Amino acid sequence: MLVQITDDGTGSPKKGNYYWKVTINDTVLASGVAKGHQRAKGWKKLLKKVTNAAMKVPTFKVEEMEQPELPVFTPDHASA
Repeated sequence: MLVQITDDGTGSPKKGNYYWKVTINDTVLASGVAKGHQRAKGWKKLLKKVTNAAMKVPTFKVEEMEQPELPVFTPDHASA
């Protein structure tokens, strides 16, 4: 799963507006816009704003998606 947050370029030095999307491989599960983030509050507050926005939009149910077989991640592979 990948969560992308991208500044859309329409904000000001103090406030930013961001596109966000959640994908699994090439499948978009959800996407939207988070507007008016106060940059001085930092990235964690932006992530919270995106999370709150994501809770309000429809998303695909993972059970309905075709699931590829993926390798299992284990801590032994973390240092490789």
